Amino acid sequence: MRELTDGRWMWGKAALFGAVAIAASGLLMLERPSWRVGLLLACTVWACCRLYYFGFYVVERYIDPGFRFSGLGSLVRYALGGRSVAMESGRFDVNEIARSFPETAETMLLDKYLSDEPGASARVFRVYRPTPAHYHVHCDEHLYVLSGRGVMWIGDASKAEEFGPGIFLVFKRGTVHAMPEILEGPVVFLSVDMPRRQPTDIVFVDPGTGTPQTFIKGY
Repeated sequence: MRELTDGRWMWGKAALFGAVAIAASGLLMLERPSWRVGLLLACTVWACCRLYYFGFYVVERYIDPGFRFSGLGSLVRYALGGRSVAMESGRFDVNEIARSFPETAETMLLDKYLSDEPGASARVFRVYRPTPAHYHVHCDEHLYVLSGRGVMWIGDASKAEEFGPGIFLVFKRGTVHAMPEILEGPVVFLSVDMPRRQPTDIVFVDPGTGTPQTFIKGY
């Protein structure tokens, strides 16, 4: 099933969940109208919400930045001793990975994690369209250009420079950067992020130009 990227559909999905919850709760109360049932139902809803919040936010934010929530099943597997991305060591053909990316994408970027640890993550990603000015809050980025040519600026839009294969780019967290032009595709980078880059760690200077969901998607 294709992931939603349109904010209107996301709001519609949230409204549908809310309507189902209200309807189911109302039918249950009509069948068993008592304050005890109402109290138990309220406790159940509250506890489930707190558990879900613990799974998708608390574990990754405060316990293990290497954990990636992908449903309650991933939380259970993690609690039983598994990691969301198990990678002790490995060997990767980054050029083969670069060639495997599809020709088109709904998001600005597609990426594939090679390693994903709290201290650092390594990825290969392809850029499909120019990226607006943005920055990352929690990680420094180290980018090596594998293929393609484009124009990028780091820190100062008046100092945009062309890049191509073999160029190495480094910028600290909080540094605004952008890729206003793609001159020749496919534009593919090898990236090392320190510490690990969370998929949602992106802030657009103009919020109207993108969201974490429209910026990047795992491949």
